[in-house]
Amino acid sequence: MEKANVFDQFADEEEKEEEIGETNVFDQFVDEEEEEVVETNVFDQFADEEEPQVSTEVATPAFTPPKEGFTYEQFQQSPELKAAAMRFAKDRLGYDTITEEDAIDETLEHFRQFKVNELTAGRDWNYTSALAADGKRQQINDYKSLYRASESIENFGGGVLQTVGDYLGGIFTAPSTALGLILPGGGKLAGVAAQQAAKLGVGKAVAGLAANPIKTIVATEATAGVLQDVAQQKSLIEVEEQDDYSFGQTIAAGAISGAGTAIVSSLPIYIAKKYGGRKLSKMTQTDDLLETSKKAFEERTAKAETAATKTIDEGGEEGQKIITRLKSLNEERIEKGDDLIEGITKAENVDGAKVVVPTDKLNRIGAAAIEILANSKTGLRTFESTNLKGDKIIETERITDAIDRITRDALDDTNPKVYQAVIDTYEDVMKKYSLSIDDIGALQVAEVSNAARIMARQSHNKQNYNRLVQSLDRIGNSDLFSLSDEAMDTIDLATKAAKKGDAQGALKQFEYSTTSEFLRSADALRLAAMTSQVGTTVRNTVGGVLRVGIDTITTGLDLGVQAFVQKAKGETKGAISFKDWRDNTFAVAYGLINKDKSIAVEEVFAMGFQKQAEKLYRQLADLEDISGKLVKGKPPPSKVRNIATGLGRNLNVLNTLSDNMFKRAAFMGAIQKELLKMKRLNQTKGLKVDDSAFDLVEIMKQGKFNDTFGTKDGIKALDRAIEESLYFTYQASPKSHLGQLLIKGANRLPFITTSLVPFPRFLANAMRFTYEYSPFFLMDKKVRYELGRTFSGKQGVDDFGIRSYHNTAKGLTGFGLVMAGYAYREQSGGEKWYEGKSEDGQTYDMRPFFPAAPYLFFGEIFRRFINGEELTDKRTAREALAAVTGMQVGKAGFGLYAMDKFVDDVGTLATDVSSGDSDVALNSISTALAEFTANIASTYTMPLTPFQDTYNTFLAPDDERIIRDNNVESIGALILHKTLARVPGNFAIEKMLHEQFGTEYNIPKAYESPTREGLLRRVTPISRQVYGRLYQGKKSDIERELDKLRISKAEVLRRTGIPAADSMLGFYMGEVMTDIVGPYLKSNTWKNMPKQFKKDALLQEIRKVRTFVTDMAKRTVVEDAYGVQSNPYDRVRFLRLPNVYRGMAKQIYSQNRGGEVTSLKDYNYTELFKIAQQLSKSDLSEFEFKEVDFMDELKERDPTSE
Repeated sequence: MEKANVFDQFADEEEKEEEIGETNVFDQFVDEEEEEVVETNVFDQFADEEEPQVSTEVATPAFTPPKEGFTYEQFQQSPELKAAAMRFAKDRLGYDTITEEDAIDETLEHFRQFKVNELTAGRDWNYTSALAADGKRQQINDYKSLYRASESIENFGGGVLQTVGDYLGGIFTAPSTALGLILPGGGKLAGVAAQQAAKLGVGKAVAGLAANPIKTIVATEATAGVLQDVAQQKSLIEVEEQDDYSFGQTIAAGAISGAGTAIVSSLPIYIAKKYGGRKLSKMTQTDDLLETSKKAFEERTAKAETAATKTIDEGGEEGQKIITRLKSLNEERIEKGDDLIEGITKAENVDGAKVVVPTDKLNRIGAAAIEILANSKTGLRTFESTNLKGDKIIETERITDAIDRITRDALDDTNPKVYQAVIDTYEDVMKKYSLSIDDIGALQVAEVSNAARIMARQSHNKQNYNRLVQSLDRIGNSDLFSLSDEAMDTIDLATKAAKKGDAQGALKQFEYSTTSEFLRSADALRLAAMTSQVGTTVRNTVGGVLRVGIDTITTGLDLGVQAFVQKAKGETKGAISFKDWRDNTFAVAYGLINKDKSIAVEEVFAMGFQKQAEKLYRQLADLEDISGKLVKGKPPPSKVRNIATGLGRNLNVLNTLSDNMFKRAAFMGAIQKELLKMKRLNQTKGLKVDDSAFDLVEIMKQGKFNDTFGTKDGIKALDRAIEESLYFTYQASPKSHLGQLLIKGANRLPFITTSLVPFPRFLANAMRFTYEYSPFFLMDKKVRYELGRTFSGKQGVDDFGIRSYHNTAKGLTGFGLVMAGYAYREQSGGEKWYEGKSEDGQTYDMRPFFPAAPYLFFGEIFRRFINGEELTDKRTAREALAAVTGMQVGKAGFGLYAMDKFVDDVGTLATDVSSGDSDVALNSISTALAEFTANIASTYTMPLTPFQDTYNTFLAPDDERIIRDNNVESIGALILHKTLARVPGNFAIEKMLHEQFGTEYNIPKAYESPTREGLLRRVTPISRQVYGRLYQGKKSDIERELDKLRISKAEVLRRTGIPAADSMLGFYMGEVMTDIVGPYLKSNTWKNMPKQFKKDALLQEIRKVRTFVTDMAKRTVVEDAYGVQSNPYDRVRFLRLPNVYRGMAKQIYSQNRGGEVTSLKDYNYTELFKIAQQLSKSDLSEFEFKEVDFMDELKERDPTSE
């Protein structure tokens, strides 16, 4: 406490602009969230490289073990080894408190795992290289001593079980071993996985990995062995325990790991998973489900073909007319018409080559049309029309127009049974000929080619033009061809234009401009690059598993409450059995585990409902939104989109495979739940129910999937299942106007909209999920409706025809998740609401693991409430928005942070432009444009991040891991620095550029933290790809206390926006905070202080430190590469002067230098500040003010004033 008082002498001199909350021109440079992730340095502007802070302490010599006979007991009894183990346990292993005995055991375990775990070896290389760079001799000797001791100790020192356990623990926790859990299984499943990979267009390499898992395992382990050995040798060389690198040792280590470790770890896991999966499939009778289902499907198709041939033969002339019509559609490839057809179908993700009637289904479609028309006692009507030459001709009614006419006539009939009879006939015919809604849809699109021909060639013909309008209107309203919302929007716009007589405007809805196509394709590739990291897949997979658990709880609650209410009300019809509850509660989880079944469901689904299957399994919907496929849809007129799509698809191989894995599980679960609803609905109607008719496995084995889901109710159930599956993976089309607007904006304003909200579909779904699975949803009218009807006399009252508590279950699950978030925050979280903490005390950001973020945030708010803490502060609103949208870090670290930054930049720009200083305004505009350009460019290099993380962890020198300042003044250097930021060896490249161009390109300097002394480094970067976690390192005592009290770094030290000054201030602040505030936080005064006063007390001490640091900065003079002396802080002081003095000072400065200075960085601000300061001094100080008596003077001026 006494040390802190030395700052009292500066208290009155503290500058106003340093006060928290004070606003001035420099506040524009302060962003509290950015301050936590920014990377900076100062004194490095005056040197090419940082000078390591070499420790001057006297180090204990390294331990030299006896040549033989060194025992575990001797290790425990050695004072120097015990002391070294204690220091190592705290410094490297992250323990705050530990006993000597435990420290020795932990040390032995560490060095055993160092030999078999590549991540442990990588961390040690990062650790030892930093020790060497900083000259920390004591820690180096400790590492050397403990390594020697662990190598010299007798076999199984500490016990056989402990020794074996240490090695096995290292092997089974190695990242390479974890890959055995995600490699596809063998046999049939491997073949299917390879086939799925090929369908996704992800290339031969990935398909090969799926089809050859044994080779993949060996290759993975061999690679891991090589990396482990490289890091191990480099660590030992760094601490002077090994002289030279042995390439032969690395080759041998790779070979041994590839064979030996695979046999010990990954291969057993693979075999267990493979045969465990087979056992599960046999138990559930799904081991041959795909083959059985395909066989049943083929048999039904053959039977349907036979029936079709018979119907056509018996159809006579009318039947032949229909078949001829269908065949002609396949022959008609009308050049202009194809644009419209393919525009519509591409909007539905239907292959353009399949727009015509499929040859293998032509007879069945024709037979279905013949039978439907025959049952209605009508055929294809004829009417007069006009050909291209203007001659009168007789045209035949389109087949789908005729079917649609029959349906509409029945619907208009006063007798509802007429319409129902038509629908029943239609469904029976579809079953008879093994057709689906997709098949009629394909026919309908093919026939509309005539309308497109009219559009393109005969828009002047009123009669044909009216037919075009009717055709478009019919497509949009037809029940036979259900289009997506996006395609419906396109058709709606085209129809409106056509009705106004604007034929070209209607056609334009299905066309692209070359420029906009190029921009959309380039932006789509950028977004694909943003989600390409392995770490993104890991995070999404973890989030998917969380979502599976949430679905399990929600479904269990829903069905459980339904069963309870049914029993309480004495209802027997549609009763839920325990088997129903079990099978449906765990349906999605089961789909994730039983891949045989989920893949079989996908295949059978795609065979009968191709359009819907392609909609569900399309690749990463947010990327397709920006590419324009869902809005415009015309096939690529150039190679641009083909290249962009191909690259984007291959960049997202892992993400797409993970995405479809969860979609398969979600769809299988949703289908199973829909079947239960359909069964219970029939039961409530008093119908006799055959359980096998609603058993998904039996339906597939009997080839009745199309029959079950091709009916009117079945189609609705299928659509609900698809929608639920898309919602499950946050890809459903948003229903809100805002969500739709964001998606359209992404397409129409590429790069602009996506820079603020890169993934609008994800954002819309994340916000919907956060609301529905929260306690707030329990107050929603949907929940009130569900609870209110519990006591109604009706049972079948909701959309499904049965009573449901799904929305109530969502709200209750959300409440439970908030309580789980509270428990985590109370017991094991980091100091900040979104932080997780590893065993060794390192923190990592949990926000990317959506949907964890909202429950951590609201759990933290509840924790504050329980503990009587302040609930909100000035950052709470921003944090809440980030939590509920999932976009603060979300996908690739963009989203609302970019939006916040955009708002801040606009404010900065407005302030600078209105300041009156043209140099400042121009610099601000240039910087904003450079930031935007740099951010765009940097995203294209994101796919290189996994390679950079691997390089930085296992191979790179220490300076590649040092966190550097992004606050670069040079526009060109800023763009280049951010573009290179994710390139392996980027710092080496930048050093080379500096050597080549000198001061024209300055190397980004190391970040000087205001809360600790010394350099900051990235900790084992590969963990970002392996675990999805980017560790931030262990916090200092000061940083922990600041975060506990929610004091941001911006409140510790405001940034001025001048890189050199900020770096100097950060350096001084970190040193003084460590020397003064650090001891203060350990004092009894602080420990005994009431909690409610601690934040204000600490802020007060920080203000004193900041004042002292500012004073030191004012007195610091440095010398640049040219020998010119200046004070970096003088630039800050200069820019705080009124604009009039700054302007005059610049003129005088330029005159003195014999010419105008063209760049802000070329000024000597120490000299410039002195000139401006002199100008700012008022001449009034030279005159003496003669004091007079106020009353006497008043009387003299006005005698009447008495």
